[in-house]
Amino acid sequence: MVLLGSGRTETGNLIGINQINKGELKIHSDKVQLSNPMKAMQKKIAFCPEDRKLQGIIGDLSVRDNIILALQAKEGMFRHIPYQKQVMLADDCINLLKIKVSDREQLIKNLSGGNQQKVIISTLSAAFCAINKAE
Repeated sequence: MVLLGSGRTETGNLIGINQINKGELKIHSDKVQLSNPMKAMQKKIAFCPEDRKLQGIIGDLSVRDNIILALQAKEGMFRHIPYQKQVMLADDCINLLKIKVSDREQLIKNLSGGNQQKVIISTLSAAFCAINKAE
């Protein structure tokens, strides 16, 4: 799910980013309560934040690092993702979305806003899609 415009903050609250004040979330008519973002990820719900520099990227990390962040969280912080898999995944995302980078190790803070947004989309896609070429 990706929302643009009004309602993003409220939706973020529904998926466990902040304390929920009112409202409910339904998936296929079933009410879902999400107490944290990890539970939202388990339901294949992601949030693309309004302020990408504050909530969407880690500027001092590379494009590759940012792309694998959500996948690493989903897999478990102590379950290492092999470097070759990270490289293949990052390269696939960069090519698919035509992200303009000097290379995958470029710091994300040095990209244009549009390319940063493409990396955020890649991050979410990497966590939810079955891209397993390296296995």
